[in-house]
Amino acid sequence: MINSILADTLAYLKELPNLSKRRIAELHLSRYFTVVELDDGSVGSCMSYYWLPDSTLAEAESQISKCIAPDLFAVTDQSALNEALANQIPNEAQRYFVVTSLAASVASALSAQFIAMGGNEVFEVVKNRPVDWVDGVDTALVIGFGGYLGPLAAEKGISKLHVVDLTYDRRRANLDAQITSYREKFPGKTITVSTQLGDGNQLRDFDLVSITGSTLSNGSLEGILAETRNDSRVILQGQSAGLYPKYLFQRGINWIATTIKPRELTRRARGDYSGSALRPLLEGGLPWVYLLPRGQ
Repeated sequence: MINSILADTLAYLKELPNLSKRRIAELHLSRYFTVVELDDGSVGSCMSYYWLPDSTLAEAESQISKCIAPDLFAVTDQSALNEALANQIPNEAQRYFVVTSLAASVASALSAQFIAMGGNEVFEVVKNRPVDWVDGVDTALVIGFGGYLGPLAAEKGISKLHVVDLTYDRRRANLDAQITSYREKFPGKTITVSTQLGDGNQLRDFDLVSITGSTLSNGSLEGILAETRNDSRVILQGQSAGLYPKYLFQRGINWIATTIKPRELTRRARGDYSGSALRPLLEGGLPWVYLLPRGQ
């Protein structure tokens, strides 16, 4: 099942004027990001956690298109999508990652017009990060290596910074080198990294939690939010975080950092199942915007 944040967001968007009539113009699965473009030119994307060969992804695109061509909100029917993909993708975990990343990308594309026009009565879009984002913060957790690790390390008031990354064991040499660099640059801080929390580090120990938006597609976001302290400051950030934020705010997210996806992303995704052509845009090529609750 897709997580309830995605399910609630898609159900809400379906009821908004004209969105129920939207159709998918293009769908591209890649081993980097899933990309969806709608018939109004809106583009959405979310990180991919599936790792499948080109031929399988091509067949999966075809099957998915048949399922959701008449109604893109059929993306919430996970049982139908799982059945349609069972022959192409027999591995259950890989199918889950495909359909969840797809649902997140569809929700992102449907949300794009609201973000592009500056928000509505639910949220506003600003160009700068909130100036008080670390006021009163002594301990911070970054979920997903990168993100706000650098800015948080540079903040003088933060004494303890921990990073959790599921890929740490695979990338240990590279990530350890980066952590060592931060420790040398900011010797007064305790900076640590691990594949999961434990050994004295729990979600409730941190004043600020910065979560990668890709948790929307790997199934971990709701569990993280459930364990976070009520008075902690919680940020969702990343290319995958471009979601209409009503239900993210309701679940405890304070604000969101993301980007508006151009149609150029779709062009680069065509036929490139590695996703390599997307990297220049998604790794620093798009300006950040910030989604805040209206009236904050």
